[in-house]
Amino acid sequence: MIEEPASDTKQAPFPNILVRFIRVFIAPAALFDDLRNRPVWIDALLVTIVVGLVVQFMIPAELLRDAMMSSLAADASPEQVEATEKMAEITRSFGWIMTIAWTLFLFTFLAGLLKLVYGALLGGAVTFKQMFSATAHAQLINTAGALITLPLIRATGDLRSTLSFHLLAPDLERDSWLFGFLQGLSLFGLWTMVVLGIGVSRISPKVSTTSAITFLVGMYILVKAVFAAISPGSA
Repeated sequence: MIEEPASDTKQAPFPNILVRFIRVFIAPAALFDDLRNRPVWIDALLVTIVVGLVVQFMIPAELLRDAMMSSLAADASPEQVEATEKMAEITRSFGWIMTIAWTLFLFTFLAGLLKLVYGALLGGAVTFKQMFSATAHAQLINTAGALITLPLIRATGDLRSTLSFHLLAPDLERDSWLFGFLQGLSLFGLWTMVVLGIGVSRISPKVSTTSAITFLVGMYILVKAVFAAISPGSA
């Protein structure tokens, strides 16, 4: 009896987090094709949390205090000044909890919103886990942006130093709505939304890439416009 030769075809190993981190920048469509069938997320989430904690640790305490004190009115009472100083101390001491909680909330909210819009409302065959995985990996772009922006913050001594569109209009008043709005439109934030749109369209083939990107970028711009209206200069 002649034995059949063993097949040399092997399934390609699933890319590790370093490879996925690189691919989210250079080949996002291929990355999300992999994540559609295997929506991993824990390591991507941990990278964002760890980098967030590192960035927070690298920001001098006095810089955080000065930023919070600058938000006070010129005629602020001594009680208001004291309360703000205490809040700065609390923020510094427990900021790591806020970083973890905010990251978890943001990822969960975005994944839930995408599941609602592209699953329940539009009838797409997507799961919450798939949307959470897509969100966690797209947010790696924002995570890289935080590392790139950190030296700029330390050099300028300004927590609001970002690679945003306000740099194109240096003559705008810092307290104006337009300045706050443009400052909120981060290059990395917009890039993240574009890549997340690509992710949604690859995971749910019924959704076009253009419509997904338009929805997410539009939502991002709307949120920044509202934040700028509520607190000009800090969107």
